[in-house]
Amino acid sequence: MMRVQQLQTISAAALPQSNNAQPGVNHKRQLQQLHHCQPVKRQKQGPASSNITVSIGPQLLQQHVTQNPATAQARAVMAKASIHPRNRYADKLPDFKLLSQTFPDLRPHVKLNQHGSASIDFRQPDACKALTKALLKHDFDITWDVPEGQLVPPVTNRANYIHWLEDLLVLSSPTGSKTIKGLDIGCGANCIYPLLGAALNGWHFVGTDIMDIAIEWAGKNVQDNPHLAHLIEIRRTGQSSQPLDSTNVEQGILLPAVHNGECFSFCMCNPPFFETLQEAGRNPHTAYAGTPEEMVCPGGELAFVSQMVRDSLKLQGRVHWYSSMVGKKGTLKQLRRMLHASKVSGLRTTELVQGRTSRWAIAWSFAADPQTADIPMPRYATSVGAGVGC
Repeated sequence: MMRVQQLQTISAAALPQSNNAQPGVNHKRQLQQLHHCQPVKRQKQGPASSNITVSIGPQLLQQHVTQNPATAQARAVMAKASIHPRNRYADKLPDFKLLSQTFPDLRPHVKLNQHGSASIDFRQPDACKALTKALLKHDFDITWDVPEGQLVPPVTNRANYIHWLEDLLVLSSPTGSKTIKGLDIGCGANCIYPLLGAALNGWHFVGTDIMDIAIEWAGKNVQDNPHLAHLIEIRRTGQSSQPLDSTNVEQGILLPAVHNGECFSFCMCNPPFFETLQEAGRNPHTAYAGTPEEMVCPGGELAFVSQMVRDSLKLQGRVHWYSSMVGKKGTLKQLRRMLHASKVSGLRTTELVQGRTSRWAIAWSFAADPQTADIPMPRYATSVGAGVGC
């Protein structure tokens, strides 16, 4: 099982060696070096150089890969410039062709172009589900499924969130316990965060939801993975299985999920991003599905995460790091103002880019040492381009 105190060593060892890597340095220095895949300036070198398109933005990077679909060099550039350095796809993107030979459900959705490169149409819900199912089994030994219409999580993006939480726990983690325990608010039928966190790091998890179908299928996904089941608890919150409305949002998001005397190393959340279904359907480039209950709530993501902030003011240090994804940069700015006014001791943000869709993550703490919590973490862009839209 991965412990917080081991992360600084494991994190550095998991990365390709950089010229600046120093063995045996303290965790602050290692964290600063952790994300060595920072964008660098375009270098003027000859055609034989391996230092091709870098720090030129997602559109030009995507254009380069599209124009050179058969080159391993193009795929390597996209990987190094795009994904969290500890993500298993950072050095080698998923091989759709190979996966289609192993997983029959994926085979009809994998297309080969004239260069022999395989691609998947992420606008097709069945293709997204088949790919997620294949990646989880092939790369993480996770048996997984969801009923039709439920949210299908993109694996690369979800793993990036887990790795970011690892970084936060290196910055600051609870004292007095060697067990890392996370709380997933709204785990959904897919239960992706508890499954990934348990599989990658041996973390303990409580996954919560209010919907009957989410509780049923999350429980099924846990039980279908007996090697992880002892690490994960699925918990219903609230007295009813009704969708979120203005009443039960105001009753609390975190408060009903955290039992008396319970403490967590972190919480995480993929909130309902939208106020209406019409707003939810504006990205034509992906089809990862989702029910109205998973995607929509009154006031959208700002109202939802703002309630999480208000709950955290009551819970304080019982959760060491509070966190959530958000879908709008404007929401991120408003939450930052709210949290600064709340005098949190630590506040961190990052950007998660999935294919052509941007998401952001925000984390705050009342328990972290302010000096440690503010150590700069080099920025990186995640999941840029086609090939990693999974």
